[in-house]
Amino acid sequence: LQEADEVPKDFSTMFDDSLFKFDTDSIPESIKLYEELNVKHEVLTLIPPQFEAPLPPLQPAVFPPALREPPAPALDLFDL
Repeated sequence: LQEADEVPKDFSTMFDDSLFKFDTDSIPESIKLYEELNVKHEVLTLIPPQFEAPLPPLQPAVFPPALREPPAPALDLFDL
């Protein structure tokens, strides 16, 4: 069997914080890409929502119950 590596006393040194981080380090690179790709760098605008869109009339998706006839009684239960 292979022996496990010893865990350091400060276990936080085992994590790599550079993989998932939120900062503004990549903003200058992305702005430079606009110039390299010859794309206009414009501020995003808000598209006004349309709240009063007409909806089609609702039709419930209901089917009538499929009623089955009960099975016939056994022959010895018939009243002859």
